Amino acid sequence: MYSYVMQQLRAKRVPQRTVAAASGVPFSTLIKIAQGQTKAPSVHHVQALHDYFRKVGAGDTAPDTNREAA
Repeated sequence: MYSYVMQQLRAKRVPQRTVAAASGVPFSTLIKIAQGQTKAPSVHHVQALHDYFRKVGAGDTAPDTNREAA
């Protein structure tokens, strides 16, 4: 799970501020994880980031993107 999160963070497909806001992980914590400064991030943060990237990868949009129901 951690390697998947790191792969997604390095890909930078979504702005890090957007990832932080949508996942609930504080921006400063996200930056430290992405830069490898945090050697053992909490399971809670890794899980939140994993869930966010899986959701976005499944075709859902970031929360600040408007979608209309068909």
